[in-house]
Amino acid sequence: MEGEKRDKHMIEIQRTSCLPHDLIIEILSRVPPKSLSRFRCVSKQWHHLLTHDHEFIARHSKWSKKNPLLLTRRYILDENWGTSKTKATVELTSVNLDGNVIDKFKIVIDGLIQTFISCGPLSLISGNYSLYLCNPSFHELVRVAYRSRICLQNVGIGYVPSSSEYKIVHLFEAPRMGNRNMECEVLSFRHTGKISLGPWRGCRGCPWSAYTEKTPLCVHGNIYWARSSGRKDRSILSFDLEKEDFSILNYPSCDFTTYSFLEFTGIKGSLFVLGCSAATSTMDGWLLDKDEKGWLLEYRISQFPFAVNFLISSDNRSEEVLIHTEQKGLIRYNVRNQTSRRIKYFVGVRSYNKPCLYHYSLTTNKMS
Repeated sequence: MEGEKRDKHMIEIQRTSCLPHDLIIEILSRVPPKSLSRFRCVSKQWHHLLTHDHEFIARHSKWSKKNPLLLTRRYILDENWGTSKTKATVELTSVNLDGNVIDKFKIVIDGLIQTFISCGPLSLISGNYSLYLCNPSFHELVRVAYRSRICLQNVGIGYVPSSSEYKIVHLFEAPRMGNRNMECEVLSFRHTGKISLGPWRGCRGCPWSAYTEKTPLCVHGNIYWARSSGRKDRSILSFDLEKEDFSILNYPSCDFTTYSFLEFTGIKGSLFVLGCSAATSTMDGWLLDKDEKGWLLEYRISQFPFAVNFLISSDNRSEEVLIHTEQKGLIRYNVRNQTSRRIKYFVGVRSYNKPCLYHYSLTTNKMS
């Protein structure tokens, strides 16, 4: 019955557009969600196609994940900046990986941004005592209730495929004297048209002290933080979002002193460590196996032509990494083909204001 109803709607659309069904789907799958939301008002047939047609929704999602966008921010010097000690106006800009500006909008938040990360279609923005979920596809910002007495030190966000829910994870120092380990609390929610935020709940604390200066990253149901207590004692703190349990991953077996740069990101849906040696002009890349038991040296590139400043961490499904270099600024580097493309928009980006990577979503951020 539902299939007959869908076919009827498509026949009506084809009559008015004179285009084949597959071509209509292909064209609309590349249109930004905010524009599609206006197209829903064209007719009942268009509304049905854009909200209930499973083929269209699946194709739009697939195309969006293959063509992610970079989200960057800058402060606006307006009345909030000049007269308010607590409010800040921030302009968010979406840029595709060719360096073209796709969208711009403004948000007003409490305080200055300390954390600016993303997971799929959502961005997480936090100050010291304020926390927000942002859906750039629809210019939506939702404030997440939080206890004001505890500073938001290390905040991560991840997606749990088995339960189709997101989790925000906050690590903070235990207030007890002499305890240098970290406490942990979690907030779960679903992104299905209306966000229903549950209460924060404590979970098993982190049994290790953690100095986490790098941006956390979610890959395949785990959030990873770079952990360091010195140049020779470096490891990766892993949090399993489904089990809500911590573990420690050692970096690949190597001589740290030979690498002038060593950081992790996501590639092909797995955690990926990238090491560059300025002395030998080489780049090595290791992939974490699915059981998190060991590392595989997947790439070894001699005569690597760039000096690396930092990575844009992302859960990338392709074989491209986003690298900021001394020579060309931000580039897309394909580790398989050893080719690079410059993203001109980000020539002046620095590690303290680096963008995050997200993809379009047809789901809004309305609160239930």
